[in-house]
Amino acid sequence: MKITLIATLAAACMASTAFAGNPATPTPVIPLVTPAAQAQTDWSGPYIGFAAGYEFGEYDRYGNALDYLDTYQIEGTVYSGFAGYNFQRNALVFGAEIAYSLGNPHQATLASPNEQLDNVVDLKARAGYAFGNMLAYGVVGGSFGQWSDTDSGNAYAFSGFTYGGGLEAQFGNGFFAGIRVFVPQCIG
Repeated sequence: MKITLIATLAAACMASTAFAGNPATPTPVIPLVTPAAQAQTDWSGPYIGFAAGYEFGEYDRYGNALDYLDTYQIEGTVYSGFAGYNFQRNALVFGAEIAYSLGNPHQATLASPNEQLDNVVDLKARAGYAFGNMLAYGVVGGSFGQWSDTDSGNAYAFSGFTYGGGLEAQFGNGFFAGIRVFVPQCIG
């Protein structure tokens, strides 16, 4: 009988723990809140744009046998249209761009003041890092174009490589604005 009483008492204790508390009172539900991830701006896909700027610096001209001919100091406004495509993986952005530029950069020295830039085509690869709605990037590629002398009517083709970088900010619906700095290294 002692064994039966102990077994009944043990069973009653186990059963009573299952019914602890008032079954009519609902158990409060604690919501599980996860912090929202910081929104990453999407830079992937095609883009097109226009730029206006001021070009200044030196232009070294070389002959067909890559012999140095002379150096021009140039300055003037430049207008460009560009188009490209970006791929994005997490915060890394990479892609390609083509740009067409024209304007009136001209010889800043008195020796040949009528020589001016007719046009330039740039083909560039770009890679950058996106943080928030900003994109910092670098570029490397090739440049091809033409200078002309309005007095003599002579035109000079040139080609070479270009490098540089930029910082862009994206606004709603994919619009962006920024600053770009490119350094062409051309052979004329």
